[in-house]
Amino acid sequence: TQREVGKHSTSQSKAMESAVRQTLNIAMVGEVRNAHDAMMAIELAQSGHLIFATLHAGSTGESIDRIVEMFPSEQSRKVRDLLSAQYKLGIAQTLIKGVHGQTELALEIFKTNNDIKAYISQTQDKERQWSMREILELYAPAGCMSYDQGLVKLFNEGKINEDIMM
Repeated sequence: TQREVGKHSTSQSKAMESAVRQTLNIAMVGEVRNAHDAMMAIELAQSGHLIFATLHAGSTGESIDRIVEMFPSEQSRKVRDLLSAQYKLGIAQTLIKGVHGQTELALEIFKTNNDIKAYISQTQDKERQWSMREILELYAPAGCMSYDQGLVKLFNEGKINEDIMM
C-alpha cells in the first residue's frame, strides 16, 4: 500500500510517526531536512524497515556530517553510532555536461563495511585513519566508487572529455 503526504497524512513527520506502527517493509522518506525527520528515519531503519531518503549533500561523506549537524552537539556521538549501525548504502550524484551536450550522471557510492562504519563513528578527520575517498577507492571491488572513479568511468565510456573530467 502506498501512502502519500497530503493524501494520507498532513506532513512527512506525521507520516513517519504513523509508519512506525504499521507493517510496512519499505519507506521513501523524501528529503530529510531536520533532526526530527532524520531520527524518525533512523528509528524506522532500527525497527527493520528499508528506508530510502534524500538529502542535499555534495558527497557521501558530507551526507553523514549533514545529518549529524542537524542535531544538538551533545547528541552527535549517539547519532554517529546510530548511523554507523543503520546506514547501509550511500549514493551521491552530480549532473555534468557530456561531450555532445547531453547530461551525464556522475556517482559516488558506498556500501557499508567496517571501515565506513569507523569513518561514520569518528567525529573529526584527525581521528580518521582514511578519507572517505580513500575508503571508497580501496573497496571499489566490493561495489564502492569515489566521485573521481565515477568521472574516470564516464571518460572511459566516451561520455565526457578530459576538460570536463578535470
